[in-house]
Amino acid sequence: MPPIKPFMVGCLALMLALAAFASGDSEHILWGFFIVAFYAIFDLLWIFLKHKLWYLPTSSLISGLVLSLAAAPPANAAYAAALAFLAVFSKQALRWNQGRHVFNPAAFSLGILYFFTPSISWWAPSLASENTLSLRFFIPEKRRRLRSARRLLRRAFELFHFF
Repeated sequence: MPPIKPFMVGCLALMLALAAFASGDSEHILWGFFIVAFYAIFDLLWIFLKHKLWYLPTSSLISGLVLSLAAAPPANAAYAAALAFLAVFSKQALRWNQGRHVFNPAAFSLGILYFFTPSISWWAPSLASENTLSLRFFIPEKRRRLRSARRLLRRAFELFHFF
């Protein structure tokens, strides 16, 4: 059975692309790419400075994509960088016993930035109207559910393509 994290990256990237297509605003994909790139760069640098190891976890791409889907489209690159940096800071610095996260990195970043600017829009899944389909993806935590998640994704894509 294939690993779940690459599948999650694919699902979230597909959701970003489909939502941007459905909204008619291709700029969302560009900003999503910037947020994911900033997140990956900050995480890569943090790990290198801490462990002297060049390593990029797949979770960086997942969290970057979650931020891309949950955040309002950034007004500028500084906002996208701040969004990503705060999430990486939460992931790497705010840890509890045995290295567990205190907060969800994406939620922490969105929550902090919300005090300074409206940062949460959740534009991707809220595009339901007469002409579009609201896609509700279930990303499984267990590998044994991967097959049913693939079927769900295939059916959702077929329905979306139909409309």
